[in-house]
Amino acid sequence: KTMKNLPKVKREFIAGSCNRFTTAAQFCPTSKEENTSLLAYCSSSTIILYSPLTPSHPSASLTHHHDQVNSLCWVSGIPDSFLPPDQGLFVTGGNDGKILVFKGPLILNMDDPTAQGGWNLIAQNEDQTTNNNN
Repeated sequence: KTMKNLPKVKREFIAGSCNRFTTAAQFCPTSKEENTSLLAYCSSSTIILYSPLTPSHPSASLTHHHDQVNSLCWVSGIPDSFLPPDQGLFVTGGNDGKILVFKGPLILNMDDPTAQGGWNLIAQNEDQTTNNNN
């Protein structure tokens, strides 16, 4: 079959258990609007975004780490000129040595075909395995 003949598939649910670290889950502190509560948590090497206040509980998954993610922290106090009020920013760290910064909408974009909900990786540290001067 060609790609044109394939049936349409719609994402209904994303699931994942939370990693065992106390810093592996956090609600977004910058959600100012009533229905934009957003939880981000680490599930193995994936970041899961979950919106418990919306009727369909939309989720998104970010798969930029290559090993277990240990920490996640939302960043607040950023000027509106860099981060509009309807967006959030968080940082993650994992066993792969990566520190990643993500930015995206506080209301997840469920039409995003990548299952990332409109969230994007905007910065990361240098790859420590290829930049070793020892």
